[in-house]
Amino acid sequence: MYIEITEAVSNYICNHADIGYESRYKQERMGFLFGTESNGKIKITKAVSYKGGLRSRSSTLFDGNKFTQRANQLMSMFRKAWIGTYHTHVEEDGELFIGLSEEDKESFMDDPIRVGLIVAIWATDDPRIPRQGQKRFLAVKQMGNTNYRYSISGYLITKHGPRLAKLKVI
Repeated sequence: MYIEITEAVSNYICNHADIGYESRYKQERMGFLFGTESNGKIKITKAVSYKGGLRSRSSTLFDGNKFTQRANQLMSMFRKAWIGTYHTHVEEDGELFIGLSEEDKESFMDDPIRVGLIVAIWATDDPRIPRQGQKRFLAVKQMGNTNYRYSISGYLITKHGPRLAKLKVI
């Protein structure tokens, strides 16, 4: 099984990562993913940010009931399945975590979702583009004299835990 995301979704979640990265103390951001699942493929066609909760550099705390209520409202409004969630990881003092933290793994197991995307963001003037790996998507955006880099990792949520999945931007 693999995950496809539209270019519009990729741009949306990277722009949302920008907001958190550029906030006064850098903050994680999160949101909902909507789309379809068929024939061994999950296709994400819509992303919406979640405005509730408390954000810090390394976490977002929120009321699970309110979060699920909002997802159900959006699902009804868009007439698309709630496929999953995304959240950002921001660079902190030159350090960046692009994978799943233990807290991420636990939270995914509590949610009734199929997919979790992690959007890591960092800034560099280094013109070299790091290798993205087989399953991660790497994007670069020029902001003034600095390049913002994004690593988007897709995880399928299974009964045995989250599993890194092949990710394709269409």
